[in-house]
Amino acid sequence: AGDGEEVEELFSAVLVANGHFHAPVIPRLAGRDEFERAGGQVVHSSLYRAPPDEWRGKRVVVIGSGPSGTDISLELADAGCDVTISIRAGPDAFPQPPSPRLRYARRVSRLNRDLSVTFDDGTTSPPVAAVLLATGYDYAFPFLESDLVTVSGVDSGVDNDVDSGVNGSDGDSERDSAAAAAGEKRVGPLYKQLFSTRTPTLAFIGLPFKVVPFPLCEAQAALVAAVLTRTATLPPAEQQEAEAASELAALRRAGGRNLHMLGDAQWGYVRELIEMRGDTAPKRLRLLQRLNAEVSSRRRILPLTYRQSNYRLYFDDADEEGGGYWTVDHPTHPLTKRETCISAEIAPDEQRVDSGAAGAVSSARI
Repeated sequence: AGDGEEVEELFSAVLVANGHFHAPVIPRLAGRDEFERAGGQVVHSSLYRAPPDEWRGKRVVVIGSGPSGTDISLELADAGCDVTISIRAGPDAFPQPPSPRLRYARRVSRLNRDLSVTFDDGTTSPPVAAVLLATGYDYAFPFLESDLVTVSGVDSGVDNDVDSGVNGSDGDSERDSAAAAAGEKRVGPLYKQLFSTRTPTLAFIGLPFKVVPFPLCEAQAALVAAVLTRTATLPPAEQQEAEAASELAALRRAGGRNLHMLGDAQWGYVRELIEMRGDTAPKRLRLLQRLNAEVSSRRRILPLTYRQSNYRLYFDDADEEGGGYWTVDHPTHPLTKRETCISAEIAPDEQRVDSGAAGAVSSARI
């Protein structure tokens, strides 16, 4: 087909795997127009690559404390910026910042024409050069007709602490206004966060977040392949819809809002998908689960240099409990031990010694 020409073809199934890190959430910020007319910059983290020269040595506010927000804040601080990280929970919810150039503040209330930023506790910052939005991304399916999928949770407020989270859609997909009002974020109706209950030959790969993506997406893809080749079967649509409704009800009872934010629940989810196709979860999955917990611990303790840790995995299916072991080398804390848990190995007075390490924050981010 030529440029702009539409071609209609018929397929037995469609798998949607377009990712969810390409349609940035741009929160509504009171006073933004006046702030920008006065020379202040407002930039989403999706456009950030390195500290701009005009920001160096100046004040910057970062909205969002997820992985990208934290990494960018550390990199800006290393470039000489004084960085305020705006979070919903407020500064008391976080430990001492890993850099003297970092501080935490409450949610942004408004941007001001004098380039200051006011927070919802009434405090106001000195003039800043920029506000960086580490506020996440929307689910977006502009290529799907509105009767195929419902995208719930459209929210352009500043209530975003997890910058890898997602909320809403930029496409023509139907939006669930009730869920949006409640702040819920989900794509549906889906069975096991994967199969459309409306169209059984439509599946969505990779919707969950706060996960280790490769084992999860592999398990999803393998189950879809098994269903399409009829080596595995799904329950009737009525049962799928009932289970999806039960899952959502459980989320609401627990006070949750992000159906696809799995966190530690990802491991049970992956095992369930594997079992649905008639297989047994490999022992190595246990090793990956334990390693994920170790890396999360290392990230909290060595926030500036945790990316420099080099792991070597030794899978062992004969290890019924652990699935194997790993060794780890770190340039600042050169530990090379089986099952090394850095949180137990580093004394409290050693946990911040990496604050001056150069090149610790990767420039590659989601």
